[in-house]
Amino acid sequence: MRICYFGSYDKNYTRNSVIISGLKKNGIKIIECNSKNKHIFRFFKLISKGLTSKYDMLFVAYPGHLDMFPAKIISIIKRKPIIFDAFISTYDTMINEWNYGTRHSIKGTYYHWLDKISCSMADMILIDTEQHIDYFVKEFKIKKNKLRWIPVGTDESKLFPRKKTRKTDKFQVLYYSHVQPLHGFPHIVDAARLLQNEKDIEFIFIGGNRWFRDIRDKNKNLKNVIFKNPIPYKEIIKHITNADVCLGIFGTSIKAQNAIPNKVYEALAMQKAVITGDTKASRTFLKDKENAILCKTGSAESIKDSILLLKNNPKLREKISKKGYDLFKNNFTTTKIGQQLKKIITENFSR
Repeated sequence: MRICYFGSYDKNYTRNSVIISGLKKNGIKIIECNSKNKHIFRFFKLISKGLTSKYDMLFVAYPGHLDMFPAKIISIIKRKPIIFDAFISTYDTMINEWNYGTRHSIKGTYYHWLDKISCSMADMILIDTEQHIDYFVKEFKIKKNKLRWIPVGTDESKLFPRKKTRKTDKFQVLYYSHVQPLHGFPHIVDAARLLQNEKDIEFIFIGGNRWFRDIRDKNKNLKNVIFKNPIPYKEIIKHITNADVCLGIFGTSIKAQNAIPNKVYEALAMQKAVITGDTKASRTFLKDKENAILCKTGSAESIKDSILLLKNNPKLREKISKKGYDLFKNNFTTTKIGQQLKKIITENFSR
């Protein structure tokens, strides 16, 4: 089977790198039709590549809402089906999450239309969680039988258990990311404030956008927190290696309830104890005090209590980290993700 991996995607972005690697490991031939040109130039370049390449189906990669338009033209001409990795909702992200407009504002109307029209052009739509499937069905009136969920996972060749190299004996709690509302970063910082008297706990916060900098500048007085600017991914891996606990997301938005972030899969892959919000999405495969600690979203107090629980119970921390790693190996490696996706493709598009 030959799949045209299509669009303006970044092949190094985790969602794309995992799918490309996973499909290849499961015997799928990948033909990459990628263009970084802007606007109309990208449109025509993608059409040219798509029409001249040989494949069995088009796979429009994330972010590919606008790339669905040239893909649909190619699909009609070549009579090839389209799988669209919508991944997450642009409307939900821009309007509900970032508040860049209201539902019926110009931006709200545009992003809602873009999600709906791009999905309508696909023969199958991929999402990251079961909860996001329910959201797409309810919000955009998409038929549920068109939707499938494929977890993000991560690349096990880059993220795997390593021995700590740090010199400090302090209990390290790690958060890293470009701050987004779904992360609930203010609650994480407030939890650190509540733990100021715990002299042997140290927080490492790594980020770089203006929301991160704003919170950093307002909390420079926290002596138990080290704020770090953006660093290369290899350095992030070193920090995960040296952490005792990795933090997921704790926001209260719709997206926070429906998403499981990259950082959770990465921590599981490196056999680290994870604390993240107790949501419908996280409960899909995470079990509290078994392979993760699930705490109340939007609550600094709950985050604080979860950190103390793991700090004061090394046996529990070890059990959670090991079972979390087993969960990752059995479900979220590139090979496992590729197997899941190949099965979906074979069952729905085999002739």
